[in-house]
Amino acid sequence: MIDMLTGTVVSRDAAGVVLDVNGIGFRVEGSFTEADVGYVRDFYTVLTLTGQQEIKPRLFGFETQLERKLFVALRSVQGVGASTAARIAGARPVDEIVEGITEGDASVVRVKGVGAKIADRILADLGPKIGAVLAS
Repeated sequence: MIDMLTGTVVSRDAAGVVLDVNGIGFRVEGSFTEADVGYVRDFYTVLTLTGQQEIKPRLFGFETQLERKLFVALRSVQGVGASTAARIAGARPVDEIVEGITEGDASVVRVKGVGAKIADRILADLGPKIGAVLAS
């Protein structure tokens, strides 16, 4: 598994970033802002997790260990796929998402692809344990 990549930003869009790591271009999916990644030709390090969707491997990137742990926790909820978990984890600061989940505020997990039913399931499944999960 690829745990981290450091390289030059080749391109960036709403779905992720392409890093040139010693001549190999890695497409890393995630919600990266301009402030997170910087500009094309900037040097950047991204934490990663490799996901599998049918037969197509996907590489997901995160700013921090905490964001990566949140992604894994979200993936543990039935009905939350890798893309949805990445959208939720990258939509707001992690502490804001954790606070919202703990307090039962569904708006912090309402992103494209997350309806009321899935949002309620996330709150029910993760609400009581999200702090402990992220602390481990």
